Amino acid sequence: LENRVDVLFVSISTCGSLRGARQAVERRGLHTRIIAVDAAGSVIYGQRGPRLLPGHGAGIVPEHMAEGLADEAVLVSDADCVAGCRALVRHEAILAGASSGGIVTAMHRMRGRWLPGARIAAILPDRGERYLDTVYDDAWCERHFGEVPQLPVA
Repeated sequence: LENRVDVLFVSISTCGSLRGARQAVERRGLHTRIIAVDAAGSVIYGQRGPRLLPGHGAGIVPEHMAEGLADEAVLVSDADCVAGCRALVRHEAILAGASSGGIVTAMHRMRGRWLPGARIAAILPDRGERYLDTVYDDAWCERHFGEVPQLPVA
């Protein structure tokens, strides 16, 4: 990437990856915009609510969190995470976990905001094996969401 990443998407829970990404960007003098992807219902960005899927978000503000680590935050629902996971496995053959699915959805939502040629990267922090009975199970999805969530076709 020639030491240039314009935008980096990072899922947050303990905020360790977010802090590490910010430190790496600053240490290298990069102008990378960092987008934190948080779970709807997580307290990290001031919400509290139920969450079905483990892996991202938090019930308390983690000690690694600090103002200025992210340039922007995107909140994703459990259904968003399912839709992102299923899009990733369908289009890229990557079996990812809920946090990664949330990142895919956040990237999808923001896709028109960057100039052509922008270098967009993401940290996909989890694998999907532990989600076979939830995210990748049609009956579970229908029970919780009424249907199997899908990313809208662009």
